[in-house]
Amino acid sequence: MPIYEEKLISPLAVRFTQEHIKTLFRDGRIVEHTVEEIKTSTGDGGYDAILEAPFPDIEIIRFSGGAA
Repeated sequence: MPIYEEKLISPLAVRFTQEHIKTLFRDGRIVEHTVEEIKTSTGDGGYDAILEAPFPDIEIIRFSGGAA
């Protein structure tokens, strides 16, 4: 089993654990301004479009929701 696997995931398929986010990234950029910098390119395979963000990819984990 790999330690991690790189995949393209729809942002709409990700459930975030925080209700709110900060208005600044760690590097000081304003989130609202950075959102405007996100570009789209033509998708391939089963994707309609690919988002190209001006920030690093996020790391996500899969959680089954079972009791600990």
